[in-house]
This record gives sequence, C-alpha cells and structure tokens, in this order.
Amino acid sequence: MAWNADETFVMRFLFSLVLYFMAIHWELSPSYAEVPKPNGFAKIFPVGWMADPSLIGFLKPVVGLGLAAYTLGLAPAITLFPALLIGVGTGALRNSQGDISHHSQLAIMVLLAQWVVYTTHAIRSKSWTKADEATHSRAVWWSIMMIGAGYVASGIVKLHATHGMWIHRVPVLAVQSIKANLSQYYSTLVQPEGFKVTVVPDLIVRFPNLARLFFGSGLVLEILGFMLLLNRPVCRWFGLALLVMHVGIAFLMEIEFWNHIWLLLIFCINIGDWLGLAKASAAGRTAKRKPRLNKA
Repeated sequence: MAWNADETFVMRFLFSLVLYFMAIHWELSPSYAEVPKPNGFAKIFPVGWMADPSLIGFLKPVVGLGLAAYTLGLAPAITLFPALLIGVGTGALRNSQGDISHHSQLAIMVLLAQWVVYTTHAIRSKSWTKADEATHSRAVWWSIMMIGAGYVASGIVKLHATHGMWIHRVPVLAVQSIKANLSQYYSTLVQPEGFKVTVVPDLIVRFPNLARLFFGSGLVLEILGFMLLLNRPVCRWFGLALLVMHVGIAFLMEIEFWNHIWLLLIFCINIGDWLGLAKASAAGRTAKRKPRLNKA
C-alpha cells in the first residue's frame, strides 16, 4: 500500500492535532511528581519533572512548533522527538499513580513507530532535514501496522486473562456497565438514570447469548486486526467496523476511546483519501459534461 503527498500531509496534520490536544497528558497534578508506583518508562527515566506546571507551560509551545514542522515534513525525526518524549513521559507518569489507563497508549505507539521510520531514513540517507514521499508513505504503513498490532494484542490479552473464556463471561459485563455508568455519581453526587444504567445491564442478563454474540464480535474484530494490512479497501472497511465497535461501547458503557477513533479515521478509513476521491469524482463529472469538438 502507498499514499500520495496530499494524503500523507492530511494525515500528519490531523495526527498532530490528536497528539497535542488528546494523547499527551498536559494537565497532571503537581502531586504526581512523587511517582509512587513507577510504571513502564518511569522505571528507567525520571519523569516526575513533567508534573511541574511551569515546565509544561514551556514545553507545550516547543511540542506544538515541533508538530507544526512535522506536519510540513520538515526534519520529522527531530521535530517529532519532543512530542514523543513528553507523550511517553506523561503517559508513564499518569500510570505511575497506582491505576493504569491505556486510552492514549495506541496514539503514542503510532508516534513511536513513525519516529523510528523517520530516524532510520535520516540515518541511512544522512539527511535529517527532510523526508521523501516514500518515507512519509512508509510512516503511514507502520502506523497502520501498529494500530493493527494494538488491537490484536488487546484481543489476545482478553483471552489470556480469562483462560479463553472471555466470550463465555460476557454476561459479567452487566456489572461493568453499571459501574461505568455510575462512575459519574462519585464526581457529581447525582444519581444517573435512564437506558444505559437500567435497560442495558438488564438486557445483558436476560439475553446472555445475544450479549455474547454482540460483544464477542468486538473480540473477533480485535483478534483480526491484522486485516488492516491486506489492502486499502479492506483497511478502510475493517477500520470502519472497529470504529463502529468503539461507538457502540461508548454508547452502552460510557467507555470512550477517542484517540483510537481518530487513529482509525486518519490512517485506516483515511479522510484524506475520501477527500481526494470526492475531488476526482467531481472532476470526472465536469469532464463528461464538456461537449466534444468535431475535427475539421
């Protein structure tokens, strides 16, 4: 699979927005600096300083300028590094407080994959200032590969943690659904009501096999994540299926993975490609309407 310059530019632009506004944990409590339970990157690199509001205020424009340069294709191996360091560091700091969140993990994994692609090209070509279109296209390929690997890993972990019984245990999700939808109570002290809190858990318990079929299809999609690598049409439609899965989970259980949804839109469903197809179709219709000129 290959992508043209317009597509990769749109992808870099949108991915930069996801990284800056969603994936990087800018707003961390200064108390996080203590790093009570080091996790991941925090075990090998000091990350406590990333909870200092004054330093974050300095680093935000540095990361923003770097991402702007990356969007323009300027020295991506260098300009992506600040976002990579802060993204990995703040994520590790967030996960070193005693509870683990993986909402932004996939976006940072894609960022790491792209940085490796651009750095490898810079070392081989001995040019750190600009990457060619083949390298930008390769970065997209590795991004999709990382997205697919993330879903496959998620599916395997579910099966491993439940000794292969995940689909059989789906009815237990009724409890998880109630917990997820009641979580806002601890912040607002307002008792939630309605379809998600009462009807959904009841339906899961009353119709366990239908629930297994519904939620089990999501597990199958995750395990088949490698399908994203087959070709562009399959990548687009399989990415759309994964997106629908996330929307369904968000609706039923209030568990939102907006980073994942945007990654699917950008790299798999490929917004840039859709825009390109629309322009091509319009041009084609215009060309068909032009009258033919008879040669004398």
